[in-house]
Amino acid sequence: MKRDIGCWIPLKSFSERKNGGPSSIVIHYVSAKWSNPDRPYDMEEVITLLRAQKLSYHYIIGRGGNVVQCVDENDRAWHAGFGILFGKGDLNDTSIGVSFVATHDSGFNDSQISSGVKLCREIVKDYEIPLNHVVGHSHVDWKRKVDPGQNFPWIRFLNDIANG
Repeated sequence: MKRDIGCWIPLKSFSERKNGGPSSIVIHYVSAKWSNPDRPYDMEEVITLLRAQKLSYHYIIGRGGNVVQCVDENDRAWHAGFGILFGKGDLNDTSIGVSFVATHDSGFNDSQISSGVKLCREIVKDYEIPLNHVVGHSHVDWKRKVDPGQNFPWIRFLNDIANG
């Protein structure tokens, strides 16, 4: 599914889903902090980095709250390869990947969170995803990943999805 969000920047690192539609949303952060410290939040830099690393998300939410779709929801983005949720692995096949442009220390601004809530609320509704299946990368791959980090406002985010 392509959503009417206004911006589509395709990434080639994806494949077909094997087991039906998504049943979870995995939240991430991404930046170009290490590859270009002068422009860590620049969307073009982030896309270049993802292409080079052969990674992808279905959606990326920029610092201004702009939402970019990179992989069709019917396809499998490559964002949560080793994750396990409720005993099930292969999360790339069963999840939607949503990444916020941020660093571990930067936090997330109101525009980003509002856009993320709106997007995730639509996805949760369309696929009947339970709120306890809206998780961070660190929740499903805790030995290797820290994103979206301690600055992500989980209580506000999930409450706003549920009550919007």
